[in-house]
Amino acid sequence: MLLGIDVVVIAFFNGYAGTTNQGADIHTYATYLLAGVFLLVLLTAASGLTRINFRWGVFSLALGAAWLVLAPVFLYVPTAWDGAYERLLGLMLVAWVGFVSWLLLQRYRAGVSLSLS
Repeated sequence: MLLGIDVVVIAFFNGYAGTTNQGADIHTYATYLLAGVFLLVLLTAASGLTRINFRWGVFSLALGAAWLVLAPVFLYVPTAWDGAYERLLGLMLVAWVGFVSWLLLQRYRAGVSLSLS
């Protein structure tokens, strides 16, 4: 839930993001929070996903490792490339949420408990 709220805050303050205003500061802090929260979600959900299927847990951990390496690199990407790089990171986030949502929907349709704990 915190991840979703953070994405909404980032999107809201994106319109105000410049370099010298309060909106830019909020956008920047929310982006840093997104990087940390998503990594935390990936790592904590991995154990529950492993109980569903070993490969899903490995997928979550592998994506977490990739995120840990790639997300901080965004701060050093040249301005000409930062839009494409940002989309790559966004694709990673959306892909994980989409795959896990699909997995949970399949389990729901099969009448299996949705508990990840």
